[in-house]
Amino acid sequence: MGYMTSWVAVRGDVLGDLFDELGLIDLEGRSVAQESDFAAAALRGGWVTVLVRDTHPGYPYRPDLLARLSRRAELVTCHESTYGPESASARWCNGQQVWKAEHLAETTDVTVEGDVPDVFDELMSAAGVRSAQDSGIDEFYEVPVELAKSITGFRQDEAVRGAPPAIRLGMDVKAFALTPVEYSWTVTELDDEDQLRAVMGEAIHQFHRSEFPGTRLFNRAGADDNGRRRIDGGTVPAVMAISGFDRWRPEFEATVARRVAEVAPHAKLTLNWNFPDAEQGMQEADSR
Repeated sequence: MGYMTSWVAVRGDVLGDLFDELGLIDLEGRSVAQESDFAAAALRGGWVTVLVRDTHPGYPYRPDLLARLSRRAELVTCHESTYGPESASARWCNGQQVWKAEHLAETTDVTVEGDVPDVFDELMSAAGVRSAQDSGIDEFYEVPVELAKSITGFRQDEAVRGAPPAIRLGMDVKAFALTPVEYSWTVTELDDEDQLRAVMGEAIHQFHRSEFPGTRLFNRAGADDNGRRRIDGGTVPAVMAISGFDRWRPEFEATVARRVAEVAPHAKLTLNWNFPDAEQGMQEADSR
């Protein structure tokens, strides 16, 4: 069975910011099943590692978030999807990306940006040798994953491979609940089909992918009584916790409104939220 997972490891004075930025609700002292939808953080060698299952796009593809988190810290992040298979990892320091390595499905290479660690050449050489043996396994998938592990010592699937778990749930792990956060929107008074497509694609979808990883969108195009185009849409119910919601929400809404106005100046935008409170989220986590 395939899986998708993404994690970020931070070393520096950003613990509170890290949990707020990733939208985690503290449930210290509670246990979470290994296969539940959850994020887990553990201190290992000075690193605080936060892992989230079934998220897309993964943390390496969220430069705005990584720049904020790494302003006062060193950061390494990794994303894996065996459905591709695809993988990516990156390192950030002082708000800047140091390097990024990415392997895409159906390729026999790993693309890099920046100065990757020296171990990268060794990993690529070993992957090339194994690939030449025609094992039927995508050996280059391993390179970004092992590159991240070479710095942090963390690999999320080590337990699956028979090695001791990198983090032990219920012992050296702080668990967090991920609660459903949904929102919907209506955009009315669009002039034509071009504006409709621009609002859905450029204004909403692209921005949404950077803010709500792991969630999907739906849109319904229609017409008002006066014949002008409109869009009704929202997020498919998904698990996403926002602990700093009151601070985050105004900026999010303002950015969406600005992006809609850029492509449809006369359109009217309405956003509606469904946000369970933290206590409800904790109760849901306990019942799993």
